[in-house]
Amino acid sequence: EQAHLVAVFAPIPSDAVTLGKVLQDEGLKAYPCADAQEFYAAAANIPLLVLITEEGLARCSLDALGELLRTQPFWSSIPMLVLAEADERRIDTNRFTRLAGMGNVTLLTRPTTRLALVMALRSAVHARLLQFSVRDQLAELARHNDNLESLVADRTRELEREVVERRRVEQALDVRRDGSEVDLDQAAMAGRGYSPPPPNSSRSSAATTWSRVKSPT
Repeated sequence: EQAHLVAVFAPIPSDAVTLGKVLQDEGLKAYPCADAQEFYAAAANIPLLVLITEEGLARCSLDALGELLRTQPFWSSIPMLVLAEADERRIDTNRFTRLAGMGNVTLLTRPTTRLALVMALRSAVHARLLQFSVRDQLAELARHNDNLESLVADRTRELEREVVERRRVEQALDVRRDGSEVDLDQAAMAGRGYSPPPPNSSRSSAATTWSRVKSPT
């Protein structure tokens, strides 16, 4: 990412030198482009802003520039400063009108004062830094949302495990409770000196008593 660079397309060497010096004095770093393709690539790489002279614009395709500007991230609107001749007869009005309809374009006529150029640069930088701030806030919100979803998913899995464990414990308690009721009844009877008869003990007792009645005294 070239977030601190200014993409400059000024085919006339003296223009490139002058613009580079102004940018340097403003604490900005110029990224000079040798041709239109390099300019497109630099502009697509999220620069701080772009600065192009009329000669550079004449070498660009408005269709290519339009596609580049349309494919920016939704938070981005690259400030584009264009330096053109002051003589309206030499300005391709239709070309600049089309360009202005594509994006965030500021037209400066030459010769321009250093103050006018500096003020335009500072305004463009300020607007661009606000865009970067919005980008960073959106990224932070996305990270926070991802973390929140992760926490919710983790807690949901914990609750599911707790529910399963609780059901298992409740089932185990139900089984133990049923067995304990029988054991408690038997313990209470043993405490009163009564031992539960073995199976079929009632029939054996009755048969013994009958045999005693029948035997001679």
